Amino acid sequence: MPLRILLVLAALGVAIVHGDVSFPGVGFNAAVGEPAHASSYYNYAPNVLYDTEFVPANANDGFPDETSWWSAGDNASEQVFWQVNMSALAPTLSRIVVRWHGFLSPRSYRVRVSYDGVEFTSILAVFNLSNAYDRVDNHTEGLAAVTSKFRYVRVVIGEPNVCSDQYSCTDDGISTTTSNTNERVIYGIREVEVWAKGTRSGRRQSQDAAC
Repeated sequence: MPLRILLVLAALGVAIVHGDVSFPGVGFNAAVGEPAHASSYYNYAPNVLYDTEFVPANANDGFPDETSWWSAGDNASEQVFWQVNMSALAPTLSRIVVRWHGFLSPRSYRVRVSYDGVEFTSILAVFNLSNAYDRVDNHTEGLAAVTSKFRYVRVVIGEPNVCSDQYSCTDDGISTTTSNTNERVIYGIREVEVWAKGTRSGRRQSQDAAC
């Protein structure tokens, strides 16, 4: 901050305080609005305008309804993942929620965290054969024991659900396509929520009246 501005603020009796803002007992979604990226996103070739419809940022924009979601691309050789890069270290986790879009959910996936974005550690391994429409996976068990500091949270897709119709979902151990469309499985996430509680890094300002 320029010296001249500091002198003016001092004359007005304004105190600038840097520190942590504490929300004791109040949960907040540490992922919402933070930068996101993924292994790919679905390229809607027939219409170039739709090529931006399914981008990674849709999965943590705070809108968990059917108007906004991320879809992976259709490259069969890629390791599919979605990731959020948080601007501050995550405090104590209380809940991780993954909201899948339609029937585009996997039967297994992992949630991994990292401090530097290079070395990742798995904190959740999920196996769920349900292909419920708009499936919501709500995870709380074991999160309080996660003590390592991290800035990156990654959802890594494991195996797909191979669904014959909307009422059943079975895996024959061979198929890698959805039998009702004969297309490669494409995953879709409406929202990833990383709920935490405690202290979040931030800045607060206070102003004292000049005497």
